Amino acid sequence: MSKKKSLTEAFNDRKAKEETEVETQNTPTAQRSDLPPSRQGKTRLTAWVKPEVAKQIGHIAVDEDISKERVVCNALNELFTKMGLPPIA
Repeated sequence: MSKKKSLTEAFNDRKAKEETEVETQNTPTAQRSDLPPSRQGKTRLTAWVKPEVAKQIGHIAVDEDISKERVVCNALNELFTKMGLPPIA
C-alpha cells in the first residue's frame, strides 16, 4: 500500500493542475489553429441576458434574414458610432 499524501502535498498537486488548466484555457482565440478560418483572429464575447432579449434578437435576425451574431455586431457598431468610435464589429 502506498502512503497517503499529506494535505499540503494534495493541495499543491491540485493547485499545479488547476494552473495548468487555466493556462490551457487562456490560449488566445487568435492563435488556435483548430478554429475554422471564419473564427481565426476573433475573440468570443458572451453576455448573460434575459430570455426575452435573446428571443427579440432572434426575431430581428429572422426579420432581417441575418444571423444573431450579425444583429449583435450591428448593435455594437451603432454603439461605437454613438460613442465617437469607428464601427469595427
